[in-house]
Amino acid sequence: MPIGRFGTARRLLTEAVAALESAADPAADAGDLLSVLTLCGEATRRPDRAAVATIAPLDRRGAFAERRYRSPEPDDAALFDALATAVDALAAPRDALDERRPEERRAEALAEICGHALDRGAVPDTGGRRSSAC
Repeated sequence: MPIGRFGTARRLLTEAVAALESAADPAADAGDLLSVLTLCGEATRRPDRAAVATIAPLDRRGAFAERRYRSPEPDDAALFDALATAVDALAAPRDALDERRPEERRAEALAEICGHALDRGAVPDTGGRRSSAC
C-alpha cells in the first residue's frame, strides 16, 4: 500500500473537514450553514460508496475469509445507493429548529424504512433471507 498516495488523501481529507468545521460557525448566515450541511451529507456518502466498492473485490479475492472476517453486506453498490437515497430523503432536518445530530436523523430514518417494510409484510420469514421454497 503506497504511503504517499494515502498520506496525501488523509491530509486533504483532514484539511477539508477542518474547513467544513470552520464554515459551520454558528454566526454564519443560513445559506452558508445549509451549504455546510449539504457538503457534510456528501462527505458522508462518498466514502461509504468507496468502501462498498472496495469490499466487493476484497470479498471475491477471499481477503475476508483468509482473515476470518464475516463477509460484509451489502456488497452491491446499487443496493447501497438505493438505501442511501431513502435514508437521505427521510433524514433531512424537520425544520430549522430540529436539533438532532445527523447520525440520529439517519438512525431514525433507517428505523422508519424498516418499519415500512414490517408494516407491508415485505420481510422474509427465514433468518433475514428470502426463503428459496416457493
